Amino acid sequence: MKYFTQVMSEIYVTPLLRQIKSHPELWGKYSTWTEGKPETVLSQMGMANNYIELRYNKSPEGMPAHPMNWNREPFHILTEAQKIVFDLMAAVQGEILGRIIISKMKPGEVIKPHVHIVQFNQPPIFETYQIPLQVEHGVVFACGNEVCYMKPGTAWTFPNQIEHSVYNDSLLDRISMMIDIRPFSKGQ
Repeated sequence: MKYFTQVMSEIYVTPLLRQIKSHPELWGKYSTWTEGKPETVLSQMGMANNYIELRYNKSPEGMPAHPMNWNREPFHILTEAQKIVFDLMAAVQGEILGRIIISKMKPGEVIKPHVHIVQFNQPPIFETYQIPLQVEHGVVFACGNEVCYMKPGTAWTFPNQIEHSVYNDSLLDRISMMIDIRPFSKGQ
């Protein structure tokens, strides 16, 4: 594959899915990801409440602007996510943990083709990783001219500055966790 790179497999996601199911109040609790950003793909699609924000690259109002203040309450509630995140950080030799979002797409929904804009045309500070938690066949992730089925319990990265999209043509909600990590090599 040209764009998609699998970086981990055999991630045990069932305990995290159980925690997510037992905390439905976390969906859409924070809106930092889409707040004041009508241009985001999820905002345009009316999916702004279909995600759980565990961590975001912005400190809450009234808190010092520092990465230790980026965690949100769901990060402490969904303890099974922490295990997965820190295993991934070790596997990719991560230096700084950025945003962590769990998103949900209902059957028939589409995340339209889009690119992630990097400020000032600089290389991205973080690499984004996808960990599918609940994904049936029929969910297609496209990047450039490639398509990929991301099996639950695997971790993937791809260049998100290239146009990409997701189609849920399955009968089940697609639930996936996105994690931004700055690898050591990015800082040198």
